[in-house]
Amino acid sequence: PWNGQGGGGEIYQTVGLCLMRDLARTPMKSKATASLPIGSISAEGLVGYSSFNASAKEFKGYHRLTAHAPVIGDIDIMTQPFSARAVSTNITAMNKKVGDYALYGAHALEFEAEGGAESFAFDLDVIKIVTPYGTVTPKPHVSFARASGWSLSPYGGASKMLLNPGSIQTTDVYGRLSGQAVASSLAATEFKMGSYPGAKFCTNLAAGPGCIWPKPTGWDSQLMLGSRNVDPTATAWTAPLGVEFPERPDADVKTARGDIEKLPGGYASAGVKVEYSPVDIIPEAIRNSGFTSITFKIFADPNIKVSYASQFNFWNGQAGAWNPLLTPPQPPEAPVVGTPVDVESLQTMGLYGGSSVAGRFAIDSGVDLVINLHIPLPWPLEDIDFNIINAHPRAPFLETVTADTVESQQKAHVLSDWQHFLRTSQLFKVFTPFDGAAVSGVEYLQQCLADPPPPPQKPEKPIYKPGDPEDLVEFLDMPCNICVATPDMTYLDVKSQSPLTFETKTIKGHASKTEPQADDSALPASDRWTCGGPLPPTASTLAVGPMSVANVKTADDAKKYNKWVAAQAQKGLRNVGCYDQCRVNKTTGKFELTVSAKQLFAQGLLTDAPNGCY
Repeated sequence: PWNGQGGGGEIYQTVGLCLMRDLARTPMKSKATASLPIGSISAEGLVGYSSFNASAKEFKGYHRLTAHAPVIGDIDIMTQPFSARAVSTNITAMNKKVGDYALYGAHALEFEAEGGAESFAFDLDVIKIVTPYGTVTPKPHVSFARASGWSLSPYGGASKMLLNPGSIQTTDVYGRLSGQAVASSLAATEFKMGSYPGAKFCTNLAAGPGCIWPKPTGWDSQLMLGSRNVDPTATAWTAPLGVEFPERPDADVKTARGDIEKLPGGYASAGVKVEYSPVDIIPEAIRNSGFTSITFKIFADPNIKVSYASQFNFWNGQAGAWNPLLTPPQPPEAPVVGTPVDVESLQTMGLYGGSSVAGRFAIDSGVDLVINLHIPLPWPLEDIDFNIINAHPRAPFLETVTADTVESQQKAHVLSDWQHFLRTSQLFKVFTPFDGAAVSGVEYLQQCLADPPPPPQKPEKPIYKPGDPEDLVEFLDMPCNICVATPDMTYLDVKSQSPLTFETKTIKGHASKTEPQADDSALPASDRWTCGGPLPPTASTLAVGPMSVANVKTADDAKKYNKWVAAQAQKGLRNVGCYDQCRVNKTTGKFELTVSAKQLFAQGLLTDAPNGCY
């Protein structure tokens, strides 16, 4: 009896080395591209050849990730050297068997790969931006982060998987001693009886009518350099609960298996924060009231953020099962014998990969507006000191998120089928190296070991070509028509306590959009909004009820009254802090309105506006 495991370890050890040797003439390439409003972004992966030693059975290569993005420029994110060498162990003395066949050797490829992580940032040359507020010269900034490494099972939380076609149940294995332990422990005659989906052979046995089909079992072993699908909107695959052998998407480089595999190999960002503190444009009536202090900042931050990834996947596996179509089953009481003539054994190896890129461009804009009112009052009254306005509205504009993931143009696949070998005497049923042309596997391996190896190759020197920072401000939109206001504020200034005398004083409020303004006459009336004006009464404000000056009898009453009117003042205006979005006309130097506050607020883009934008 034989469980279909073993026999091809030393052969496939050579297969893996020779397939990678072929990278000297057919490097494995992939390129993912996507578009943003300011240009295209891309990630380009390359798995290349460094050297090959046939006598030592050792291959050396590299995994490279090159990136491009507007402003950020062209950069080699990483060049990751790796090597694979044949390792073998004589295990005759261990008395391990596959079925009744003795295991006398264990063979593997031992990989080594460099890994690391780093980040850095720097400023680009200043750029000049002419706006209706004046000319500003901000410094664009660029930052990078990169990480190179490898990943092993479990993937997505699963160290077992259902390998289709054939519903083969496989277990992830690393190390030749672990491999021989799994191979030798698989039963030679593992099968199911009864009616169940997927049954291939049905008969009327002594136990009654039913279907029988052995459960294909085996192992797989794989190594990944890099990561997959960095699209932030794509969900990573994770193993479903309660499923011992899930269908894990190992061969689908467009699906990351768990969050770890989604971590980008490279990340880059660039931005330029255009910021003003234009207190002088606040209306005179507010700026010079004698009681107010003002903090007023306007900013627009065009920025781009891009994630890059590339992956090299080396996969190897084997599965075996007794095939009742080759040898019909005996009655249940008779033993089932799985010999080479009625066992299906498949061994396969695949080398593939891909690249992924994802990016976001947006103009994150906003206003920071704080107007503090301070009115000193004589003892024992407390000074009136509070923020009439504390608004920090924000809105992303032109926000675009895009991504792309592609498979490598070159991939290699080899398959051995025991039954195919018995019929044809051909060791390989499929043998396709990186160039995609099917070849005779035996001749390919013989030539690989006999021919002089290709001369050593070195990857190109790392490059960095900066982009144009002016791209950031090509579509620069800024807050305009900003609503700044203070309400009417009436308070009690106590002159004496006994008897209580006081003077009722009023600070006149004011509301207007700041200059320079953009003309909104082209907008439909429904999209225009009014700066200031009383808020509609709500249940909460009505519940408080107005306090009457006539009810003020003591200094303590005056304190309560002043606190109450201060609280009402904070609620007494609408649209404070709201703003339209404008673009500077480079010809006229004036603002042109691109979208109104009402539209931004209705779309959910304008946040933290105190009272909405009506």
